Amino acid sequence: MKVRCYQQGGVLVVSLIILLVMTLLGVNAITSSGLQERMVSNQKQVIEAAMAAEAGAVTVVQWLRAHPEAWGDKQVWKKNAGLPAEPPRTPNFGDGPVYWIEGIHFKGNTAVIVSCGGILVADQIIGQSAVTVILQNEDVTVNSVHGVDFPAKHGVLSLIHI
Repeated sequence: MKVRCYQQGGVLVVSLIILLVMTLLGVNAITSSGLQERMVSNQKQVIEAAMAAEAGAVTVVQWLRAHPEAWGDKQVWKKNAGLPAEPPRTPNFGDGPVYWIEGIHFKGNTAVIVSCGGILVADQIIGQSAVTVILQNEDVTVNSVHGVDFPAKHGVLSLIHI
């Protein structure tokens, strides 16, 4: 008695379909991870630009504390090399973050500082961010132990977050 096996190739077709589906899933995962990597890189640049803008604002605050005679002078800060008025050609610190001061506007005992930051890549600024800081120049009194008020130094700066 002879036994005949009839093979239709059904298992081969099913396994090829499963292999095709797995290949498509793998390609999709690789493409998706590349997109996510670009999105994370972009977010990193935006954060670095914001940090650079904040660093510029802090630099201005420190400069105004060190130079109280400059309070109210709209042009004197532009002459200081440590306070760049336009985007620099080389990074202020690190690999690519740069900051520059858009302006310092004085009105009475209040100064509004606008600092910008970005990432310098091949002579172009990308991922720009801006920070606005309001600063007050005020007289501060300090109470002594005996209850007598003594005036502190003129020109103490307080930061107002906006």
